[in-house]
Amino acid sequence: MDITFHKKKTRFNYRVGAIIIQNGSLLCVKNKNADYYYSVGGRVKINETSLDALHREVFEETGLKLEVSRLVLIHENFFTEERTHEQFHEISFYFEMEGPFSNSDIVSKSHTELGEAEELVSLSIHQLDKIKLYPEVLKEVILHPQPGIKHMITYQ
Repeated sequence: MDITFHKKKTRFNYRVGAIIIQNGSLLCVKNKNADYYYSVGGRVKINETSLDALHREVFEETGLKLEVSRLVLIHENFFTEERTHEQFHEISFYFEMEGPFSNSDIVSKSHTELGEAEELVSLSIHQLDKIKLYPEVLKEVILHPQPGIKHMITYQ
């Protein structure tokens, strides 16, 4: 059972995300009904650690078994989802992950909560400032890496 709950037009989520960079490109997810990209990852389940959830989600979405380098970002995100107009309160942990892989190793079988097929896309790090990537704070931690863990709160 995912750690998420609804109340009227609001939703709380606890999720994890992977920052997977290889050869100057960030591995992201996209679906045909969204005009933006988002991180590989998803919701943490009850009685699951953030690291266990991260490994599970990355494997489910990519078919890859990668190593965690470090926790990069704790993000408290308050936003309204563009299509459903739900108001979200989301807490996410974003981890850098690494491991040798080729594009032929990647297998995308994931779907959104609404059943839409997702595809994996490699985005050039040098083009991130021109790309609609959610959450937007990922651009900052990727383009301006710093040691330690960053904590950010955003209202969109």
